[in-house]
This record gives sequence, structure tokens and C-alpha cells, in this order.
Amino acid sequence: MMIARLSTLMLLALLPFATACQAGDGLAGAVAHREGTMTLPWYTSEPRHVTQPRANAALWARPGTQKRDGERTFHTITLENQYLKVVIIPEIGGPIARTIYKPTGEDVFFFEEKAKDWLPFWESGVKVNFPFREHCIGMDQPASWRIIEHEHGAVSLAMWMEFSRHNQPYQGTMFGRFSNMMLSQIVTLEPDRNAVSITYRIINPAPYRQGRRVWTDALFPRNHTPEGIVQGDGTPPKPRTDTQWIFPARWAANHLGREYREYDQDERFIGRVTREHTSVFSLDIPHGFAGLWYPSVRVNRLRIFDPTIAPGVKYYFQGEGRFRPDTLTSHMYNFAELWGGSDNIMEGVEHWLLPGHDYRFSHTYTMIRDIGRVSYANEHAAVHVEPGRRVEAITLAPIEQLSIRWNGTPLGKPMACGPERPVRLDLPEGIDEGTLELFAGEQLLLKQSFPLSLESDTSRHEFILAAAAPGQHEHTERLNDQMDHGRTLSGTLRSAPADSLQRGRIAYRLGRMEPAVETLTRFTEKHPDVGEGWHLLGMAMLEDGKVEAAGEALDRALAAESPWPGAAYHRAILDLAGGRADAALNRLSRLIEAQPGHYEARLLHTKLLARQGDRRDDALGQARKLEERDPADPRAAYVLMRITETLDDEAAHRRALDGFNRLMKEPGAQRRLNEFQQAGKGRFIHPARLQSF
Repeated sequence: MMIARLSTLMLLALLPFATACQAGDGLAGAVAHREGTMTLPWYTSEPRHVTQPRANAALWARPGTQKRDGERTFHTITLENQYLKVVIIPEIGGPIARTIYKPTGEDVFFFEEKAKDWLPFWESGVKVNFPFREHCIGMDQPASWRIIEHEHGAVSLAMWMEFSRHNQPYQGTMFGRFSNMMLSQIVTLEPDRNAVSITYRIINPAPYRQGRRVWTDALFPRNHTPEGIVQGDGTPPKPRTDTQWIFPARWAANHLGREYREYDQDERFIGRVTREHTSVFSLDIPHGFAGLWYPSVRVNRLRIFDPTIAPGVKYYFQGEGRFRPDTLTSHMYNFAELWGGSDNIMEGVEHWLLPGHDYRFSHTYTMIRDIGRVSYANEHAAVHVEPGRRVEAITLAPIEQLSIRWNGTPLGKPMACGPERPVRLDLPEGIDEGTLELFAGEQLLLKQSFPLSLESDTSRHEFILAAAAPGQHEHTERLNDQMDHGRTLSGTLRSAPADSLQRGRIAYRLGRMEPAVETLTRFTEKHPDVGEGWHLLGMAMLEDGKVEAAGEALDRALAAESPWPGAAYHRAILDLAGGRADAALNRLSRLIEAQPGHYEARLLHTKLLARQGDRRDDALGQARKLEERDPADPRAAYVLMRITETLDDEAAHRRALDGFNRLMKEPGAQRRLNEFQQAGKGRFIHPARLQSF
């Protein structure tokens, strides 16, 4: 049990938290980082796939096999500033394991007080879910990592993972872990800022487009009362839960897009819901904040994000009164989950990720104390607004002179504000609408009209709901390799129209070369103006050993009436195979100009540029930009390391070499580096594929 207290075992294991949360730690204006350990009770199970390889829930534990198996000590990385202590565990998929708000010593997130190897794999802090949409990264999935110290004082932990080794047939069922895409997570803490940010990035190195889907799960405590925070298996307080969701959405749906409706704000009261499981998704949320409000302690826990890039917001909790003490799953009652992701509903994949392209988004988490239920928040500040009565504001970093205006009129004099210093001001009486502005000197921190409008674009709702609904043929391919409510890539192949581009693309993706070539040949005969068809045909022929025919098909892809510019990347590899390095470099330059987001082209272009002695400075500049785009990608680190070998700056080379060596510790890193190195030599290595049943 834990209510603002730790058991003896946990107190000893986490003693650094108890000591470092004291005032006067000397971290004002700085971010520290260090390595350490965390020891937790360890629970193991027998995976269900041992006896049921085709089960939808292939990686869940077999019933009755969960048991305590001593303790396990994890290697941790801690980032710490004046306000927050953030502990990350790279060796189990890179979750934020625990975050302490130092002024009060309170947890920002739920802390389970245990670790286990069955799904859900980790129920503390914040975790990522990829390649499947939820609970798919196992406790045996290490992330390689490196520390980045930024010029402005921020520190990032950059982590990288790949998933192609998880290619056994059962990894294609629900919760499967296979993908030929790669994932980076960059956790960043800035000096004197009460917020931690995580940037997620996926890259598609395959020659075909894939569905773009990444979800995250932040676990917050269900109960935070004057008696403390209920953590782990602690007994919930009485009376009923008073916590409320902060969910500024007008439209909502449940899993699979069911019960599409206008969201009733009365749904936000957790203690009023008694059904066992509640999951609610927003549709096209218009504002980039969501979280939980704990009224008895005036605490807000928030996620801040850009809804135009990653609109997904979902919350989950168990029904009131369903706490079951003395079971291995009783902790599930004590947390409330705030999910976020690339799509509006997690069963639907609404976007493609083109070959060679990447996708990234950021989530920022903060705990706001001593103001009312947050009415609006962004990366600078959070406010509680009652039009006609008052405004309460807190900035995420200390501001010496904060000015507040209502409808352009200053409210009082500028005053100091910060994470521990809220500002409270009266608003003009009788004015129920207005625009609030917050300034730090001349810098505008926040501008928002109230009452908050929840209007959103409903024109896409039909598409969003169709993408999430089972059996919608046109969307199933974007689900990628894992089964999703009975939908599979192989099933989509069987149902795709004969001689269609989709059928040919899926056949090639599955590694079925003969039907892929036959289908794509017939498609290009009927549709010679579609460049993607020629591109896929060329890739299938290249993999089949027909190099000359592959080159001709790729040329047709580039020259088609509806061209496929990405074909230039693989055409450049063929140029290198033929000893035409200058042609390859020029071809990649044109591709980058046409598609600036083609990361794989930028990577190979930089490598080739570095071979030309008179272009070394250009290559170094491009390598730095690649590192800035993703400091966790070991291939980018390799390019930078090789370029700095030729410089007179020994310190720069030493830093680059250290970063490269650290990132190469992920088990799949050598395979991915080899793929890249071979491309630079004119050799194409086909994408990794999931084995079939």
C-alpha cells in the first residue's frame, strides 16, 4: 500500500529520490544527468504464444502463470533540473519510469511499485507503443542511448530501437512486435522549466509506403487527495474518486469508432462511472492540452501537444468501486491512462508514411499546482479562467514580470510568476467573453479567447470512423504487419482487386515475388502513367535479380505522367553499382529538392558527399543537420563519425565516436548499419519481413 508513503523495500530502492528532492540542490539554471539503478519486485509469467501461436492476444500471459520471482535491478538514466527529477529505463523500451516534482516531493505520474514481463508490460510513468498500437514493447526490448547536451543548457536522452528481429509468425498477431521501421525517443529537460518533453520519431526505410501509427500512454494516479497520492496497490480513499478529466473535445467515440457522439462534459467525472472499463477518444480535438484535475488538492496533471501533427487523445480508467485488493492486477484501478497518438482512434490508421520518409511529434508533461481546473495550456503557461470573475495563471518557467491583458486592457501591474508562484487577478464583472493574453516583457506567451470554443472540423469524421471500423477494405493495408481485430495484411491481399496496384504492393511487401511481378506488370500495362506501379515493379525485379529490367522500370517511374520521385533513391543505388557516383549524387540532390522529407536520401547523399574531398565542409554541415533531426539514429551517427575522422578537431571526433558506439549497442543496429553501408556500395538489401504462418 502507498498513499504518499513508500514501503520499506521501495524506500530503500528509491532513497536517491528522498534525498535529492530537498531544497537547495544547486540546480537552478542547470540540468544534471547521471546513471543509476532502480530495484523493483519482479513478476514473471508463461507467454500464451508457447501453446497458442495463432491467438489474437499472443503475447499475453497464460492464465494462472503469473508469479513473484524475486527482484530485478534496472539501469537508469536520470535527468534533473530545479523542478523535476526524471528517471528513464532504456533497457526495457525507454519508458519514463518515474518523475518527481521536487518542490513538494510528489510523483507526477503513477508508480506501480513492481515490474513484470506480461502485458501491459510496464504500468508506470510514460511508455511508447510501437509497432502495434498498444502494450507491444516487451521487457526484453533494449534501446541504445546517448546523452545530448544542448548549447542553451537543455539535456536530452536520445534512445533508438528497431524491431525486425521479432519476425516469428506469432509476432504478426495482436500485440506483435515486428516492423522494418525504426523508432527514436528523445527525452528532453530544460533548465528551470517545470516540464519534460518527449519527441517520438519513426522512419520508413522500406521501398513501399506503410501506415503511419505511433501511440503513447501516460499513466497518472487516479487519486490525489490531501492524504496523499495512491500509488501501486494502495487502497483507494473514501468517499468516491473526485478526480476529473480535462478533455477539451466536442466530439468523441469509443474503441473502433463506436458510440460516436457529442462529448458530454459530465463524462469527465471519474467517480460517477461504474462500468468496468471506460475508453473515450476525441475526434479532431481543437486544442493541444489534456489531462486530469484533482480538485481537493488543486492539482492539474497535463499533456501539451500539437493536435495538427498528432491529434490522438484517449483516456482510460476502471469503474468506480472495482478495486480488487491482493491481486496482481489491483494496481490497474489506481491509475488513469492518458493516451496520445498519430491518429484520432487507435484502431484506425489515417495516413501513409512514404518510403524513405520520417514522422515525428512531441508530448510535453507538467504538473500544475495551486490553480483551478486548467481552462487552457500551451508550452509556456496554464490558466484557469472564469469569465466575469477571475483568472489564475502559472508559467512553466519563472518569469520576473508577467503582464496579463483581458480584451487588450492590462489587469493590474506586471508581477513575478512561475511554477511555484501563481498569479491571481479579478476579471471585469459582467463580461462573459473575452481574449486573454500573457506577456513576458514584449514576448507573447499565451493568447486565447474564452469561453473556450470546442468547434472542430467534422468533415473528416466519416473517414476517421471508417478507418477504425473492422472490415473496411480500403484502410486495412495501413494497419501494417500486425493483426488488428481480425484484419491481416494477407487477408487484404486476398481481397484486393485483381491486377491492382494495391495487390501488387502487398504481394511485394509480403515477399511473394512471382505474384508481385505478375500483378505489377499487368498494372503498368494498363496504367503506364502511374509512377508508383513502375517503382514497385522495379523493386520486385531488383530483388528477383533482374537488375537491368529493374533500372528500366525505375526510370519509367521517374518519367511517368504521375511520377514517383522516391524511385530516384534506388536508382541512385544502381548508379553506384555501375560506378557512376557523380550520377548518384546528382540524382539524390534532385530527389531531396523534390522531397525534402526523404530522410534516407539525405543520409545517403551526405555519405557520398563526404567522399569528395572538396565538399567535406558541406558534408559536415549536412551531417550536423541529420544529427539534429534525430540524434538517436546510429546511421546518422556513423556518417558524422566518419566525417569527423578527417577533421583536425580531435574532440569533435571523440564525441561523434562515443555517440556512435553507444547507439550501436541496440541488438538490431548492426543490421541496419549494414543495410546503409551496402546501399553506399551500390547493393540493395531487401526489407526485413515477417515470417508467415
